[in-house]
Amino acid sequence: MKNEFIKKLLKGAELSLMSSIITASVFFGSGMTALAEEPEDINALLSSVEISESYSFEDTDQVSFEDYIDYEVDLAQEMQVSAYNSSSFSGSKLTGNNKYIYDKYKALSEQIANGDASSSLCVFSLAELGLDKKYTFAELGISQLETDADVTAAVNALKAKSGFNDIDVKKIGAAVRADCPYERYWMGLGYGMKGFGVSASFDGSNYYLFFTNQVEVYISVNDDYRGSTKYDVNTTKTSAVKNTISCVNGILAEAKNKSDKDKIFYYKDQICALTEYNWDAIYDGLPYGDPYQLVYVFDQNPSTNVVCEGYSKAFNYLCEKTTFSDPSIICYTVTGYMGEPGYEPEAHMWNVIHWSDNTNYMVDVTNADENRDDFFFVLPKSGDVKNGYVFDIFGYNFTYTYDEECFLAFKESELTLSKGSANNSEYVNNNTNNNNNNNNNNNNSNNNNNNNTSQSQEELVKEFVKRFYVTILERPYDDEGLTNWANVLLNKQKTASEVAYWFVFSDEFKGKGYNEEEFVARLYSAFFNREAANDPDGANLWINALKGGKSREYVFAGFVNSPEFVNLCAAYGMEAGSYDPSGAPQNTQPSQPSNSQPSQNQNGIRIDASGVDPAKLDEFMERLYNEALGRPSDPDGKKNWANAILTGQYDAGTVARYGFFASDEYLSKNKTPEEFVHDAYRAFFGRDEDQ
Repeated sequence: MKNEFIKKLLKGAELSLMSSIITASVFFGSGMTALAEEPEDINALLSSVEISESYSFEDTDQVSFEDYIDYEVDLAQEMQVSAYNSSSFSGSKLTGNNKYIYDKYKALSEQIANGDASSSLCVFSLAELGLDKKYTFAELGISQLETDADVTAAVNALKAKSGFNDIDVKKIGAAVRADCPYERYWMGLGYGMKGFGVSASFDGSNYYLFFTNQVEVYISVNDDYRGSTKYDVNTTKTSAVKNTISCVNGILAEAKNKSDKDKIFYYKDQICALTEYNWDAIYDGLPYGDPYQLVYVFDQNPSTNVVCEGYSKAFNYLCEKTTFSDPSIICYTVTGYMGEPGYEPEAHMWNVIHWSDNTNYMVDVTNADENRDDFFFVLPKSGDVKNGYVFDIFGYNFTYTYDEECFLAFKESELTLSKGSANNSEYVNNNTNNNNNNNNNNNNSNNNNNNNTSQSQEELVKEFVKRFYVTILERPYDDEGLTNWANVLLNKQKTASEVAYWFVFSDEFKGKGYNEEEFVARLYSAFFNREAANDPDGANLWINALKGGKSREYVFAGFVNSPEFVNLCAAYGMEAGSYDPSGAPQNTQPSQPSNSQPSQNQNGIRIDASGVDPAKLDEFMERLYNEALGRPSDPDGKKNWANAILTGQYDAGTVARYGFFASDEYLSKNKTPEEFVHDAYRAFFGRDEDQ
């Protein structure tokens, strides 16, 4: 009978059953017949056996390359990202081989997304999956191999016995896709498993059936990132992700301590330095793709350039990733038509930025390239939101008109620009001079009082009130409130300090629940017109005062009674007034702790710039660093503290207490009371304590 023939044939030989898992159910090719009498016929018969399964993801919720970059930048900036991010939520529900394959493929998916892998095939040995065992025909319940049904039954029995059927490719693929919502930008819709073979052997006593080759799990690569086959990855494209993320994070880090206005001008300069206009994309009719995306700006590849869409998207992206000191600052990307003198209007993309003075400015980074700042952060001389705006640039009229899509995406108020001068050269020149003088920390170029000298007193007062809506309440002003507060100030019913008090201690502001750091940051923006991040020593002094038990009214008094706020009010044509939280004679500085030695007055040692000896002040500051912190001074820190004393912003006792002895650096030393007394004697008196 035929089984005897097979026994002879299998002795010392192997028959291969090639298997490729491509479809959801087992399916045998229609050409299969019963086993033939001759070896060549049997091999031909078995080679035609094909097991195939295939699955497809639903074509929904696709993500882009930019989505992945966005996710990675958020992680690097420690920003809050969606809870639906790269995790193992779905994969954690898998067990056994399903979990093992998922873990390995998820890691491969992340490598592909980051440009570190060139194939979407994930290879497993049979031993890894425990599928390398041989089974006798008896163990598989096989009595004969004579018909198509016999071969089908034998392969199915092997799959069931070995645990192969426990591998659920559909669940694995779905879990990888779900847990890699950003990394999957490269994924196509097809996925599956292939590479299996099945062989039979005979050892003289028993027939065996077993798997051969290796297991290859895959997700197909989509057309945008595919190489020569559906498993090959174009790493030239995917590797750009590392350069892009590194570049973006570097720009954001460099801009972190700049003023708000310095930030946006810095972003413009960096974008223009990284790319140039891609004329080929326009004149050669290149299809819509990478030249229109922000990736070609930040990939640090000089051969990849962009059109206006890339410029504007890149600028908007950096603004989105920025925590401005004024949270009301918002950037939009808009589309429409730009008209140049002598040319018909052409399709264009640019930005509108809502600034802290409650004004919308036009930002055209594309045309600001090659040092043409007249197109950046400017106001029109005429026009309106519906019919377009006219800008006086280089003495010519340039028109910007929104298209219909803009009015579907934005409110008219978000697109409406204020009328004014298109010339920002005053800022540009001031900023350049400040940079040349290495005086960025004191740069107050974020001046919300645009051309104050040309405004009426009523307009100036309204601008003053607007800043508190923006910096304290963090919302646009309401017309009634703005008018009422402006009239109160114009009629001198209340001082600037009293109006400021109403904002800072309003139920609306208190309801925000700001902690000490956030409270101080808001006051810096409102009263000093600068960021707390640019004055860490001074900000920490006030933060530590709050944490040490001082009231918020106490800190508020320090700000409104400061020379900076007085000067700010003067810029708006107003007197600051003053505030005393206790009702006692006014003292604008935090009070001092009791001292074992007599002080020059009841408020602690007060250093006045008119009588101070700079050399002795330098010695005093150096002694504080050496004796309190146990280290040499850092030049910038010492200079900042000395300036704070010389300008009367803080007295020496306050600086010593909050800047040094109550600083995190000193408190982390965990000094004993005896050691604290010793340090204080050495710092204040330059000698050891009395015994």
